[in-house]
Amino acid sequence: MTRAAIALGGNTGPVAAQLAEALQALVTRRVALVARAGLYDTTPVGSSSTQRYLNSAVLVETDLAPAELLTELQRVEQQLGRRRDVHWGPRPVDLDLIWCGEVVCETPRLTLPHPACWYRRFVLEPLAEISPQWRHPEKGQTVEALRDRWRQRPVGIALAGGTTAWRTRLLQSPPPLSPAVRLTAWNDDRPAPDSQASLIAWRGAPPGDSVVARPRGESADPRFQALPADRRLDVSREAALSDDWLTWVSQSVGDEPQRVGELDLEIGSG
Repeated sequence: MTRAAIALGGNTGPVAAQLAEALQALVTRRVALVARAGLYDTTPVGSSSTQRYLNSAVLVETDLAPAELLTELQRVEQQLGRRRDVHWGPRPVDLDLIWCGEVVCETPRLTLPHPACWYRRFVLEPLAEISPQWRHPEKGQTVEALRDRWRQRPVGIALAGGTTAWRTRLLQSPPPLSPAVRLTAWNDDRPAPDSQASLIAWRGAPPGDSVVARPRGESADPRFQALPADRRLDVSREAALSDDWLTWVSQSVGDEPQRVGELDLEIGSG
């Protein structure tokens, strides 16, 4: 049996009841529920919706391969009315596979660990309740340490790579940002002044105008690789398309999730 972490969320309908129903549907002879976190009220990320989310997280043990577990999660989502016709649209239930054992992979269908799990507070806050010492294999930090990083105020986001004009434009006229975020420029030659930046957003030079070879992976550029591994985020593709990525990252790290209750579910039931 392999231990895996799953993030849960939703923002339409009776969300708490729907999340409990999703877990009941997921727990089978091949998926055992080990621990569950509380419910957190959070701000929508990457969406124009004003309807707030409820988020939680669970640990399970399973003999399913990661791709098989993902299929089960999507089956439960569909069963409970999840539609995928609007990216980051409102949804009754969302089940994301965050990590599965020691697997590190990147395929068109599945990336493990989840590529955004290390900076999304709506994932880290509940996950820290039930798995605080799990260590991200690429960032080298525990869930607890990553969670605590985003609790500091202000949260520093440093802009790296790209052109001087790109950095200057964002610093002078940024898109809407969380009030908790402080935006700075990363100095490759003298990084010490920005050593407190919790996240370094790298814009490389994607081939063409709007694409990169690995849109969900990390750049092989030596300048990117020289950045602190636990803080670097390759935003090359997103930054080539619009400035929305900065708003989304700002929402992810600047939110203040509020614990509002428990998942009404008995562990081991199903």
